[in-house]
Amino acid sequence: MGLCDTMEKRALDRVLGLDTSWSQPTETYLALSKADPTDTLIGLDEPTIGQYGYTRALIDTSEWSLPVASGGVAGTFETHNLNNFSFGRASGGDWGIMTHFVVFDHISSTSEDRGLVHGTLSQSKDIKRGDLVTFNSGTLVVQVG
Repeated sequence: MGLCDTMEKRALDRVLGLDTSWSQPTETYLALSKADPTDTLIGLDEPTIGQYGYTRALIDTSEWSLPVASGGVAGTFETHNLNNFSFGRASGGDWGIMTHFVVFDHISSTSEDRGLVHGTLSQSKDIKRGDLVTFNSGTLVVQVG
């Protein structure tokens, strides 16, 4: 879990002054996945956007904690969600068993859509028709290092 490849490249470009045009997004969107998306996002298995009530959840960038050292492991840092938020209710069908998440800089999967970070849910969630999908503060953790 950690940074997606597109974000790793942006960080390197920015640090070395190779590309300073990219700016931090003010809004990010949380996507769920039934499989480990990996850094390349090749494993992303997201429910179909717009089907059964699924859409990516808006998370303002101010809703993440400041990164802190993680679990005493040198060079590892983590951040987590500061507030509760909801995807809404699954309607018309099941979304499946969600095991991972990805934070994107776009609400839908388009050519402009870029994965920023990804992680593993602390507990898998089998989302059935009628379920309200909510995440409490501190339950989404992203680690890098």
